[in-house]
Amino acid sequence: QPDRLRTWAAIGLVALVIPTNLYLFAWRFLDLGRTDYPYYLYQAEIEGMRWLEQNAGPTDVVLASLNIGQYVPAMTGAHAYLAHWAQTLDFFTKSAQVERFYSNAMSTTEAREMLTQGGVDYIFAGPAERLIGMPPTELLQGMPVLFQNELVTIYGVNGE
Repeated sequence: QPDRLRTWAAIGLVALVIPTNLYLFAWRFLDLGRTDYPYYLYQAEIEGMRWLEQNAGPTDVVLASLNIGQYVPAMTGAHAYLAHWAQTLDFFTKSAQVERFYSNAMSTTEAREMLTQGGVDYIFAGPAERLIGMPPTELLQGMPVLFQNELVTIYGVNGE
């Protein structure tokens, strides 16, 4: 009797686990089929990251959208103002600030204050950031363009 009960319990457990495994397996195939942006970076964005890797120091801070910011530490060695939620102090506040910055919803004064308080050294402006909008034009006009290609512009905040 106990052996029969164990057998049915094992069969029941396997029957409960199969749908979850099928779901996870199908989900992975769906993820592998995602070839559109932002699941992969443009070559121009990678070039911008390489420029930062060669020119930014380990204590420098890069302002970018969340999509790009998540790659900044690993690809450049610099800090990201906004990156992975679990590794960004005050993530929700910074996320809202980045949205407001790139959507031009901040005044130039407010944007300068955010950059100063955040210790931002570089502003990354590429396709992911243009999906949000563009930062205050007046602010960018006073900053040197340190890197530029067909899709990406990197500004130096402190004239670096």
